[in-house]
Amino acid sequence: MKRCLPVAAKFGGGGLLVAALSSWIACGGAAGQAAKLADAGDFHQALASYEQTVAEKPGTADAREAQLAIAQIQMSDLSDPVAGLATYQSVVDAAPDSDEGLAAGYAIGVHHFGAEEYTLAAAAFQAVVQADPTSETAAEAQIRLAMSQERSNDLEAAQLTYGAYSQLHSDTDAALMAIEKRAQLLDQLGKKS
Repeated sequence: MKRCLPVAAKFGGGGLLVAALSSWIACGGAAGQAAKLADAGDFHQALASYEQTVAEKPGTADAREAQLAIAQIQMSDLSDPVAGLATYQSVVDAAPDSDEGLAAGYAIGVHHFGAEEYTLAAAAFQAVVQADPTSETAAEAQIRLAMSQERSNDLEAAQLTYGAYSQLHSDTDAALMAIEKRAQLLDQLGKKS
């Protein structure tokens, strides 16, 4: 039986984002040293180390993983969301359907969702879903897409997205929740008419 990553606290929370991004940080070599520097709070040295990896291995998965770590530091530790979003976007632009590109796109969506910028969040999540519809990251993004649509009061789009999710990921625990949400939205839409 196929299992996707748990839908972050039943459609909420950012725990998945932290876990997903942390999984991209390599444990050995320069990336491992950079991670140790970041853990020790030496963020500027960690950034320099990750940037060295990007410069030495342009276009590789290692470089994209380093860019994910850079963006995470920029956003979480240096409180610079503009730089972090730009770094994530550069990963998406370079390799949208790679694991790193999907993670970066998801992170962009989570940021906008948390900032209550639901239209921007929906666009980011939609891009992840379109890049690789059957990936675990896309499954999470599809739920977040529906939530973003719902919060922006686009209930028709939200119910369609929940329906698509429940069909594409019918063998997951989250599919039942998506079916329930869709039924609630259809009921609301019926009451509005």
